[in-house]
Amino acid sequence: MKRILTALGLAATIGVCPVYADSPYGGDYGGFGITQSTTYGSSGINAVVTDIYDNHDNPQLIGQRMTINLQPSGASVGQPTAYYVGIGINNAMAGMYTATGWKKYTSGMYEPVAIGVGGGESFTILDGSQTICQAVAQQVFQNGGGFNMGGVGSVQFYAGYGYVSPDKQSVMQNLYSQKATTVPQENMQLMFAQSQMMQSQTYQQVYSVDCSTGN
Repeated sequence: MKRILTALGLAATIGVCPVYADSPYGGDYGGFGITQSTTYGSSGINAVVTDIYDNHDNPQLIGQRMTINLQPSGASVGQPTAYYVGIGINNAMAGMYTATGWKKYTSGMYEPVAIGVGGGESFTILDGSQTICQAVAQQVFQNGGGFNMGGVGSVQFYAGYGYVSPDKQSVMQNLYSQKATTVPQENMQLMFAQSQMMQSQTYQQVYSVDCSTGN
């Protein structure tokens, strides 16, 4: 599997962990599997990818776990904040990771994975039971893409956050107190959060991989 990784690899740790028959990482390998974890992105927005290998003489990659970490800073801390995780296929936005799992993206506003108050959040978006390319191919097929594994091509993962600033909260309060809008409050909150994320560029591509070889 050819990987095209983002420029910032913050840390790499090689360790050993048990892999059992009922493990989310795959089958029964009768002992231990080798794992290697690497962080990609920045200190505030990053992805930790854990490669999981079997314990054979020639270890083979059997799964990959991915956790997204988002750590808002500055004015966003303590404010209503939306956290986003997206996936692109062949450099086109294809899906969002949400509170109920992966959803196909077509157009319009992004759906966040969670809404909080500007604190740090972590989301495990791939559980390690498959490689990244296998998991993406399965999601594409289940969501109507109809691609086989080799047809996925390049895959990009994005993460970011946006918050509703105090002045926008004041605007919302006035609108709803005066009954000057029929837009649901949550929708308007997400509109302001996404707009702020795009304007402040508090998002980035955290990982990219070439799945055209079918791994």
